[in-house]
Amino acid sequence: MDDNRMNLTNTDYLSDEEEFLDIQTGTVMSREEFIAQINSGKYPGYYVASSLKSKNKQNDLK
Repeated sequence: MDDNRMNLTNTDYLSDEEEFLDIQTGTVMSREEFIAQINSGKYPGYYVASSLKSKNKQNDLK
């Protein structure tokens, strides 16, 4: 992650929606769009981790 092209620009805690800004191109993306761009290889050095929230909820039910 040599260059810091992405910044979290806005968080709406009520709906848990976030916007991500590519400061080199000016592109604003949703979380899903940003993840898709990462997975397609547009941002080398960025990786998507799996969410632990759902796993923790399942473990709490046991």
